[in-house]
Amino acid sequence: MNNLSRIVQIVWLVVAAVCSFEAYMVFSTGVEDKTSGWLFTIVGIFAIVRYVMLRRSQLKKENKID
Repeated sequence: MNNLSRIVQIVWLVVAAVCSFEAYMVFSTGVEDKTSGWLFTIVGIFAIVRYVMLRRSQLKKENKID
């Protein structure tokens, strides 16, 4: 189970990285409609928050933080 939670954390980090790259590409090009860029940004922020929540719960289980 511990390995599964670590794999899920890595997946969330990959999702955040891909969303950040896609949002950068949308905002740096001359596309008139920036809606997809904002959606990628929101999903990226959600992925980072989810990673932090999973990491904190893992550290609490290991008694490394209060």
